[in-house]
Amino acid sequence: MPRQSPLKKKQYKYIATFFLIFALALICSSAFAGYKIILKNGRDFIVDNYTEADGKIRFYRSGGIIELDRSNIESIKKVKASSQAEETAPSETGAAKKDSADGQTSVDKDKDAPSKKQEIENRLREIGKKKEELGNEDKKIAEDRKKLEEDKAKEGHVTYARQKREFERRAAEITERIRKFNEELNRVDDEEARLVKELQELNAPKKKE
Repeated sequence: MPRQSPLKKKQYKYIATFFLIFALALICSSAFAGYKIILKNGRDFIVDNYTEADGKIRFYRSGGIIELDRSNIESIKKVKASSQAEETAPSETGAAKKDSADGQTSVDKDKDAPSKKQEIENRLREIGKKKEELGNEDKKIAEDRKKLEEDKAKEGHVTYARQKREFERRAAEITERIRKFNEELNRVDDEEARLVKELQELNAPKKKE
């Protein structure tokens, strides 16, 4: 029976050793995912590799390169693939929570819509009463101005200084009342227009997404 030569045995040993080293490298690369960088402000992130020089550290990751001062870094730890997966999980949970929160906000808005409508309608009724009061004030100003003109006409062109000062005082008072009236009327009109627009938007049919 032919015997294997020592040379062939050595070749088999080299091949077996090579495959063993290759397998170990694969296991290590799959188990080692990179480095976890913990900053002094409490934040952290994962990188593939890093280099350090002149008090600065460059971190290499798929998104690019980040350079930070060494003084800003609390610690650098090696992480395994399983650890990196755990790091990713909270962010996914956070996204789910955000979607849930957005959905809850939408529900809350729908619940608040009737109370908002009621609030606007109540305020519009108050504005209606205010405009009635302003209408009465407008009539009163017109009557007082007419009375002033009549009193001045009765006195004729010749009036005493005291009477003239009284007419001027009454005229200035009426002018100030007119100014305040116009300001208040403009304010009320603007508020009414804004509330009517809000009410129309609340009553408008919602578009299907």
